[in-house]
Amino acid sequence: MYFSIEADIDLSGKVWYSSSDMLAFAGNINGNNHIIKGLTCFGDDRPSFMKFVRGATIKNIYFKDIFFQTYQDGEDFAGLFAYTYNTEISNIVVDNITIQDDDGIPDFAIGTIAGKAESSTITNCLVKNAKIISTTTSSTNGYIGGLIGQTTSGTSVTNCCAINVILTAMTSGKTLNSLVGGSAGTITGSYADAVIYSPSKSSVDKMIYGSSSNFGSWMYSPNLNGGYPVQKVFLTIGGSSSQTSFSPSLQPFGEFGI
Repeated sequence: MYFSIEADIDLSGKVWYSSSDMLAFAGNINGNNHIIKGLTCFGDDRPSFMKFVRGATIKNIYFKDIFFQTYQDGEDFAGLFAYTYNTEISNIVVDNITIQDDDGIPDFAIGTIAGKAESSTITNCLVKNAKIISTTTSSTNGYIGGLIGQTTSGTSVTNCCAINVILTAMTSGKTLNSLVGGSAGTITGSYADAVIYSPSKSSVDKMIYGSSSNFGSWMYSPNLNGGYPVQKVFLTIGGSSSQTSFSPSLQPFGEFGI
């Protein structure tokens, strides 16, 4: 199945009911850089745009002004794509998203792009202005990340950024990290900047993940590139000395014009 989004979609004032977590989406979606705005989903164990994607390819979508809330008992994943398996996600931008977890279940994985990603590839994705709040009272098991809640082995995150992120957990035992809450996969060429509050960890968490031959790291400053992420590039001058400069960020950040 192939789907192409041909215009912006405004869902403001409506409640979204995502597909059953027993029925996986296994098609291809090309958003053609269009905006999906005002997506709201609550009262579900997997609030999301799609609960379960398997063997899918999803790319080129800009999500804006998103609100998810979960307070129903069940296996608790939350994110635009709550649970992904063997799926490729690329060129996704998320701007202004709030996820509130009021579920009493102790096991969960919550992120903005995906709750749990298994054997999947997440590439060229940007999240900015995100809040994830967990009010669960259980002190065991849980992963919260600015991009993905939890990744398994075989999952790769490449060239992704999460900036201006606030992560909050009310009880200890939760693993909170600025990019991926609990990572068993690989992360390269990525950057995250988050404020984290929990009984076991309260900090400003600025993390750089991986490097490549042509850049040193991601960085974020309100004085560079209009406040959007840039990559630090090392230039060789005269064959011997070097200097540091800053390049505009890679696609999709310029592509979406944000």
